[in-house]
Amino acid sequence: MQPVILCLGLLSCSESTTERASPWESTSAEALAPLSQPARLGIAPETALPGAELTLTARVPQADDRRSELSVDLEMDAEEVDRALMLRSEGDALIGSIVLNAPAAEGDHLFSIHGALGSSRIEAHAAVNISSGARCGEGEILEAGRCVARVDGHHIKVERGISVNHRSAGRGRLGHMIHPRSARRYGDVIVACMTDAIGLIPVAELPIIDEPIDSAAERLRANLVETRLERSRITVSEHLLVFPERGIAVSSSRGADNKARGGLSSWRLPPLDSRPLAPPEHISSMTGGRGFGDMVRVGDRIFAIHHPNGIASVRLLENGRLRLDGDLDLPAMRGASTVAYDGTHLLVAGATDAHEVSLYGGTMHVLELKEPGMPIVLSSAHTTGTPRGIAILDDEMVAVANGALGIDLFDLGSPAAPQLIANVHTPGSAMGLSFEGGYLLVADWDNIRLYDASVRGRLRLLDAIDGFHPSYLAAGGGLHENGLTAANFVHLENGRFVAAELDVLLTGEIRRGAGAPRLVVHDRGHRLPREAHDEETITIRVSNGGRHQLDLEQPFDRKKDTAGSWCVPPGESALLTLKVAEENVVRTGANSSVILHSNDPENATPRILLIPSTVYQVGDPVPNFRLPMINICPDGSCPERLDCFDLDEEVAKGRPILLAAFASW
Repeated sequence: MQPVILCLGLLSCSESTTERASPWESTSAEALAPLSQPARLGIAPETALPGAELTLTARVPQADDRRSELSVDLEMDAEEVDRALMLRSEGDALIGSIVLNAPAAEGDHLFSIHGALGSSRIEAHAAVNISSGARCGEGEILEAGRCVARVDGHHIKVERGISVNHRSAGRGRLGHMIHPRSARRYGDVIVACMTDAIGLIPVAELPIIDEPIDSAAERLRANLVETRLERSRITVSEHLLVFPERGIAVSSSRGADNKARGGLSSWRLPPLDSRPLAPPEHISSMTGGRGFGDMVRVGDRIFAIHHPNGIASVRLLENGRLRLDGDLDLPAMRGASTVAYDGTHLLVAGATDAHEVSLYGGTMHVLELKEPGMPIVLSSAHTTGTPRGIAILDDEMVAVANGALGIDLFDLGSPAAPQLIANVHTPGSAMGLSFEGGYLLVADWDNIRLYDASVRGRLRLLDAIDGFHPSYLAAGGGLHENGLTAANFVHLENGRFVAAELDVLLTGEIRRGAGAPRLVVHDRGHRLPREAHDEETITIRVSNGGRHQLDLEQPFDRKKDTAGSWCVPPGESALLTLKVAEENVVRTGANSSVILHSNDPENATPRILLIPSTVYQVGDPVPNFRLPMINICPDGSCPERLDCFDLDEEVAKGRPILLAAFASW
């Protein structure tokens, strides 16, 4: 029997009964037919009161097939408007305007035009935000609950970044994952938990995007200070909590097996405003058979996830040592994962017992605090998916990241009866959340997203970034050439953010009032068939992270006629079919790419990587491999010695084989 490579996936078919928080942000990507006639649709004002007048202006360029006038269909939120928009010839274009009353429902609304000019299909889109607070001056828009000046460009501005793998030569040979798990900025220093160390990085010494890699790595090694976790008797760590006024940090580890202990450790930080920085000093550790996870601070108490399904109360004493005050196992929860504090109650979320709800579901517990003593469970609510992170919003609202099932919005106006009022789809996998001043920043695995969360029960997409751009490569940004692949942590404070993905730290700022179209590429590499023909096609999934229409075009080649152009509405996802021919493939070293043109001001010529056909395909025989393995049995009957697994040997014995990959965050 010869094993073959299989491609498997999971699909959740359950329907949500909650309202979508953004009426025009798509929950799935649809195939877009190419356009042959670009068009523009504008709305004034971009922020309006319910029922106020809106002026929609459309412009369609004319080429050979010139017309004196043209009627196009008008839609709002994919529903036809009972009025056509008439365009008339003005110079080299057809232009027309129409005045409509704004809808009564508050939030984002998408207007679209559709039509035909000869054999050309016409399409254009524009978004408007309807709000009862929309009383802004000329040149201003309503954003995060306040009027801000309209500016060019994007909201998310990445300024500096680095791969922490550069911080010491040969570090990877130690066998630990060394990517950052959580990081926060205090003044000009980033305090980071980097899995096997607690590190301090001066922000000014992080390389600016586009800086050559040699100088970036050299400067990082010269200015980063760290203390290895081995000094705490805990070898790995996933979460970090900082008491800045006391100069103390606390790290947590869930452990792995009998080789990696779980526990909590406290560290004394040096003065962060002095140079050179001194390394953190280990104060104390609290280890045990059960590891610890996410943590939140309440005064001098730390409430930490105590695996698998508990919450522990830990006191940070005056001398910086840690003391366990109590432990509470939570009901109907097989894996607690995240904890937050809303100023009154603790919120703990995690995976639900499989028999309680669906395979994908989770639970959020609301706990009432007692002083002294342990908190008690006040109420519970089911989440759409398995919770990964919690953010406390304004107006007694809470956001819960559910991985591939998006973001839940809960109403905690009555803590004894939390209500799920909306679920917001994200194109990636929502892992981490951070809220400040009406803005919600989301680590969405292959992209980072920014929402306006100032309106109760709604999220308005402002921007999204995938890092899929030459300026974010390892030379400066530290990212792989395919951009973000596992963004799992974000922290937003004072308008500046820190994000972590794999071994990369990124820093930057939020620019208010922006809104340019933003290309987010979700399918980064495409494998061509081994027996490639002269002309193949590939399908890529993209989305528009900006507030204005995204225009995309595949460069035109007269011989092969491989041109294609598309427009993607704000916040929407789409599938594009691109043609791959010898004439439109660009080769850089060993890599080949297909080029697109876009109106994204920071990514005008994105490249779609083509994977060489010499690599393995689905259905190919699996090559033999050998892996080190420790055979551990619960009853202790198996010897705990290092052995080697040989695929061909096990297949020859006729044994069934399951290979599973585990992502630790």
